Amino acid sequence: MSIITVPDPVSRHAVTMSDGAVITLRRHGNLSAPRVILSNENGCAIEGDNPY
Repeated sequence: MSIITVPDPVSRHAVTMSDGAVITLRRHGNLSAPRVILSNENGCAIEGDNPY
């Protein structure tokens, strides 16, 4: 079984939501390529989606 590694993000930004929660936006990869946005709104860590 191989181990999946995710590269460090190109940038990180803290964003405050309307309810006061602070979330972190992370940008990965080629900045001039098309974007894919992943979000996990149920309180689980998005890192669980990294293998996909």
